Amino acid sequence: MIFISRTNEPDILRRHKKNWTNQYVAAVNAYRMAPSKITKDRVKEVEQRYNHSEVKLELKNMCHHKCVYCESHVAHVSSHHIEHYRPKSKYPKSCFRWSNLLLGCSVCNGASFKGNHFPSARQNGPFVNPSRENPTIFFEFAYDEKTGVSDVIPLNSRASTTERFLGLNRPELLRHRNPVVKRLAVIALLAKAGNAAALQELQDAMAPDQEYSAFAITFYNKLRLP
Repeated sequence: MIFISRTNEPDILRRHKKNWTNQYVAAVNAYRMAPSKITKDRVKEVEQRYNHSEVKLELKNMCHHKCVYCESHVAHVSSHHIEHYRPKSKYPKSCFRWSNLLLGCSVCNGASFKGNHFPSARQNGPFVNPSRENPTIFFEFAYDEKTGVSDVIPLNSRASTTERFLGLNRPELLRHRNPVVKRLAVIALLAKAGNAAALQELQDAMAPDQEYSAFAITFYNKLRLP
């Protein structure tokens, strides 16, 4: 997880969010008062407006085409999800709020992990928000040479909640992340030994659009490379 700089609100949201929000809240309230296929379909109809191509494109650029939580590229195997930091099911007034929208993968954002969860402070929440907070305050990104495991290590209770609910060390993710980070570890050691090409490759891997750049940055800083 890396920090994401929030870009300007897409024009489509700026022009329509107030009206869309009013319609969405009304649709949700109508469904809660009288659940039916008609009221449920109305909720979905209004809700899906956040999925406008202009919004998704801006989020892809802002989030460097990666899941903001696990830092994986997903477009080559699945579609990106527009992620509501505060779940729209619990906070309908935030459905079209630009500050609430991020880009996620279908696993981190899926029902098995984050889903509609949003723990309170009493529950050691809320989740770390990479568009408002620096993840390095909450996590360490470590690689164990003996086991070959790349770990996202929580540094406090909110980080632990985030890591657990989002599955930042889930087995399926580790199977893909471990060899990538192992390669970065080897490159970092070569760079430390004075290999200029390796240093350049590590610096390239630190770019925000690269998978697991948080680990590359950690290696660079830990080895005090130039």
